[in-house]
Amino acid sequence: MIKEIKQPNSWSCSACVAAMITVTTLEDVVIFLGHDGSRISEDSLHPDKHRGFYMREIMLYLACFGIGPGLSIKFNEGDGEKWTIIDDDKYDKIEAIWFPISHPAIIAVKSKNLKECEHVILWMYGRIYDSDPKTNSSEVRLKDYDIVEWIPLTFFEDEFIKAPKQFLGVQMKKDNND
Repeated sequence: MIKEIKQPNSWSCSACVAAMITVTTLEDVVIFLGHDGSRISEDSLHPDKHRGFYMREIMLYLACFGIGPGLSIKFNEGDGEKWTIIDDDKYDKIEAIWFPISHPAIIAVKSKNLKECEHVILWMYGRIYDSDPKTNSSEVRLKDYDIVEWIPLTFFEDEFIKAPKQFLGVQMKKDNND
């Protein structure tokens, strides 16, 4: 069961999404990554220049839980009806990708609160989970967002995936099966 997590600041939406997907806490994500995203970085797009969290960091955290990104796709500029592959050099012949709309995904959208910034939401089993404290997730629909990128998620089931308890270095809730 996903517990919605609201972000405490304007730069932690992706870390909140990672915590929601893995059913952990924002604190667990921060401890694992070794920072809270607040460091000032001159090349940041955030208006206050906070570093935030890089998507590669979020993907590393998810990988420790057996969750991997699918083929990352984004809308063509000015045409919300088509999808294209981010790596256009390799996949320039692909015009459309089809997958079940209920498939879990991380979705980057244009921020409603910060100019020139993106916001990350979670799409899980046909429902939006938005960490923005100003948004009531149960009242919004996909059409309410300006989608920039859609990253479908794959959940791997394998006995080998025991990393979260051993690798994170944080106190995780004890499994009944342990």
